[in-house]
Amino acid sequence: NITSLPWTVDFEDMTAGTIPACWDNSGSSTSTISGTSPHYVWGVYNYGDNNMIRMYNYYVQSGSALINSIPITIPDDGTIYDLKFDYSNHSNSGDMLVKVSTDDGATFTTIGSYSNLTGSTDRENPGSFSNAEIYLSDYAGETIILQFFNMANYGSGAIYVDNITICAAPSCLA
Repeated sequence: NITSLPWTVDFEDMTAGTIPACWDNSGSSTSTISGTSPHYVWGVYNYGDNNMIRMYNYYVQSGSALINSIPITIPDDGTIYDLKFDYSNHSNSGDMLVKVSTDDGATFTTIGSYSNLTGSTDRENPGSFSNAEIYLSDYAGETIILQFFNMANYGSGAIYVDNITICAAPSCLA
């Protein structure tokens, strides 16, 4: 449980081909088709000299593909906190949704939607990243779990997320 902000995860110290420590993608209804690599739907991915998380949306069964962050406590100290992250969506299967749970992952509410940037279905090269920013003022005093979500579809590329930060706004730099 993260209780001290700012919090940043850039996945650089994590091993490619794994699920980030204390994150969870077991709620996905999709899975990779056996015999293909990698064998995870959301996990740490390396491209060039950069680690990130990737939703591998190419050799998969159709269904929901999600990954949940570790729990993060948003202080109720009068500060407005910001969620910022970089993303690249090369997927024909629709938008990547960012969701939040305040009940330990029992239910999630969508707080952001990010569409395909290029029309590309590239499953290996993330290309250029865009920046996303979501204010978390509605969650002051709550412990949240973030979820990155997509409906997977065989052959539809990949979604990439990197440099996730939660910090005080507007002084937060990402």
